[in-house]
Amino acid sequence: MAPARNKYPERATGFEAQVCCEIGHVVAQTGIRLKDIGEIVKQLLKNYEKHISNAPLGKTFEECYDIDNKMPKPEYLKLHQEAMERWVKIGFSEYHKRRKGS
Repeated sequence: MAPARNKYPERATGFEAQVCCEIGHVVAQTGIRLKDIGEIVKQLLKNYEKHISNAPLGKTFEECYDIDNKMPKPEYLKLHQEAMERWVKIGFSEYHKRRKGS
């Protein structure tokens, strides 16, 4: 993971790392095959590949989180939810179920 292409400070939050860990846990717990993961990655890449060279800078921790309670702001959670909905559409529904607590 390389928020802001690893060129700009303070452009990552702990939330990105949390999502990566959760995905890893689901993969381990559900036994998703490597072949299936490869297909999911190919689908994700279709959405992002054309934007890699001019990806948006992103926001700072302070812009994404309520500093007083260290919780993601509603608009950041909404962005995450929209991303998870894209994951579900390409076949990673188990991750979405676990994030919702199902």
